[in-house]
Amino acid sequence: MGTYWALVGTPAELDSPEVKDRLKSPQVRRALVHTLELENQLIEDGYREGTGSSEKYGEAYSEYASWLAGTVSDFVDTNDAQGLRAITRAPFNPQSRFANQLAAFG
Repeated sequence: MGTYWALVGTPAELDSPEVKDRLKSPQVRRALVHTLELENQLIEDGYREGTGSSEKYGEAYSEYASWLAGTVSDFVDTNDAQGLRAITRAPFNPQSRFANQLAAFG
């Protein structure tokens, strides 16, 4: 989780103009997509081991992973194969805003 918060700030800072400016940076966006890919792998590994990420890392981790996936989905472009692959591999609630964004991609 440290990589993500170091890039965009703490949860309390996420609505600040500075964070929104950082999220426009191509370097930050690439790093977030890469981080999401790493987190997806951790989550998949946990399921293969027979434990979910919430059980293994705590509920806060699940909230972080969900927020990360939602953040990436907010900026991913339909021409960005790596970003699309990362968000489609991320776990999500079927009734969430993120699920609606995925459905919008068609």
